[in-house]
Amino acid sequence: MSTGMLALQKAVYAALKNDAALTAELGAGVRIFDHIPQAQTWPYIRIGDDTRSDWGTQDGDGSEVELMIHSWHRSPNRGRAPVHTIMDHVYRILHRSNLEVEGFTTVLIRNVFSEILVEEDLTTYHGVQRFRVLLANNEEG
Repeated sequence: MSTGMLALQKAVYAALKNDAALTAELGAGVRIFDHIPQAQTWPYIRIGDDTRSDWGTQDGDGSEVELMIHSWHRSPNRGRAPVHTIMDHVYRILHRSNLEVEGFTTVLIRNVFSEILVEEDLTTYHGVQRFRVLLANNEEG
């Protein structure tokens, strides 16, 4: 049985990457990662970290995943506004969506937590969003 974590990451990546408003906000090139390349330009999004718990029932297997989406922007003259905008796009794309996750039925996706942190340089803003995802496994035992 698959836990669905890799399938979920792929589905989230595709949903974010294929949203024209979000990609326009991030700028040229794909700026959505699970591992940040060295010398990456701002802004960008990192998918992860994630935690999985069993969400199975008597009748079938499932996973409850707490998925973090990190948004980064260096904005010396604009404050938190650019990160708020990126996070608003992520919320619009994922919260209560019917995300297609291969091998699973998506039961629920909810944004349960959001915050913006200011890094020590006082110009880099780090947005953190946590989503609760319930997946029912479509595979037989």
